[in-house]
This record gives sequence, structure tokens and C-alpha cells, in this order.
Amino acid sequence: CILFQTNAEIANLVSSNENIIGYISLGYLSMIEGMVNTPKIHADKDSEAVAPSFESVKSKEYPISRDLYIYADENRLSEIAKAYLDFIYTPSGQQIGQQNGFVPIK
Repeated sequence: CILFQTNAEIANLVSSNENIIGYISLGYLSMIEGMVNTPKIHADKDSEAVAPSFESVKSKEYPISRDLYIYADENRLSEIAKAYLDFIYTPSGQQIGQQNGFVPIK
């Protein structure tokens, strides 16, 4: 097991060695498309293989995704922090997140 700090480090290593498997963020995957093979994954022996995509992750069909959490103490938030957290859930906030590789929650 080799641990790296960034998706770019993982992608560079995987693209240069056919015997390595890496796990990177879905958003970064589009940036390296064509550099690496992205296999479809089976949830179990009876299921169909599913490719990673916004749709398959959001629907939970893709079996090795994870949620992104933001933790904040409501009692200690500044006005600007509260405004930022509120903005994340707006259509504009969701669109910015999606443009940066995050699966929208709404």
C-alpha cells in the first residue's frame, strides 16, 4: 500500500505502471480520462458491473463511493461561515460543486 497526498500523484503513478491500481476522486477522473483504464465494478457476484459516473454514484449503484461531509458547530458559526454553508445547498452552490467534480446532493 502506497499513500499519496494528491489525486495527481496517484494518477501519474497508475498511468506509468500497468500493475498498479489507484483510487481517486470522481471529479479528478475526468481530468485524466484516456490516461488510465477505469474498470466497471460489481457490487456482488450477482450484480451487473457499473462504471463510475455522477449518476451511478448519486444513485448508490457504484459500490465504492463515499459521501463528503462538512462538520460545523452551529453555536459558533460566524455570519460568513453560515452564509457559505447556506450557499452550498443552493442551485448555484450545487452547480459550482458539480463543476469541480463533486456529486450534487440535490
